Amino acid sequence: MPVLKYALIFFNLCLFAQGLAQNPWQWSVEYNLATLRKHTPRMVFTPSGAAHGLELKLFKRTAGNKRWENYYNAPSYGFMAKFFYLGAPREILGNAYSFYPFIEFNIGKKLHLFLSDGIAYFPKPYNIKTNPNQNAIGSHWNRSVCFKALWNVYNFKRLSFFSGVGITHYSNGSIKSPNLGLNFPSIDFQIRQNSVINSEFIKQKNNERLFKKWSFSLLYGIAMKELKVTGGPKFFVYTLAVDGGYHYSDFKSIRVGIEEEYHNVSPYFYIHTVNVDKIDPFKVALRHQVFVSHEWQIGQSAISLSTGYRLNKEVVLEDMLYTIN
Repeated sequence: MPVLKYALIFFNLCLFAQGLAQNPWQWSVEYNLATLRKHTPRMVFTPSGAAHGLELKLFKRTAGNKRWENYYNAPSYGFMAKFFYLGAPREILGNAYSFYPFIEFNIGKKLHLFLSDGIAYFPKPYNIKTNPNQNAIGSHWNRSVCFKALWNVYNFKRLSFFSGVGITHYSNGSIKSPNLGLNFPSIDFQIRQNSVINSEFIKQKNNERLFKKWSFSLLYGIAMKELKVTGGPKFFVYTLAVDGGYHYSDFKSIRVGIEEEYHNVSPYFYIHTVNVDKIDPFKVALRHQVFVSHEWQIGQSAISLSTGYRLNKEVVLEDMLYTIN
């Protein structure tokens, strides 16, 4: 896409955001210079060239009055709309259109950490007739997760300039094949409206603990998994986990637990492909796992990063799991 066209889109987004943002809301417009990484040899196509993204954000900073807001230095929250040209080969990848809620943490006075989790629409997913080489994404609607580290480079009177690095991930969670996923590391450049609130956040030191140091939780989940057999239906996956956590602060904890997964697809597959007299359908459907995670509590929600080990398959879980509870 020509540079002039991007510049015009960027300028119009600035004008549009300026009209929407009102006290205490702020706006920002960001450009992403990215590249698609071929993280598995199973990808049929070979990505090349640069990918380009444009982001429009509306957000506001919390006042810091609540204890969790004060602990995290009055973080900001808001919504982001993103247009992403996914790079070459263009006839295979096309564009992505995304919408995210997000939260941004202020680390000191310059560094900002950005976390978002939303949905993305792909006009050009895999299609056996019209797009057979797009074997990374098989659905129009996908989940998208975005992480960024942004540095406040310079402050003007009404605007601030930020730059940093980030990564955007697209996946449909295997609800539809194929689902190899797409990963885009990027260099980001952002222009942000300065806050119209004159009062500066002041960190309050409070060493008094609100909660006990130890906690236990019981987690139940349900998901949909696609059977990788022609004509096969979709099946539920049930999860049940028990964990214990050590809270080294009121809003951060290290947790260790065990998890059981029950895959309805396994009995179906065995019944239709092998001698059922020799297997226990319930047993083959179970996955036994242990995991360790770090949890950040944010108001009534929590963000955790987890990794684990599958006991009955002796396979280390390679993917970091990002969850919001």
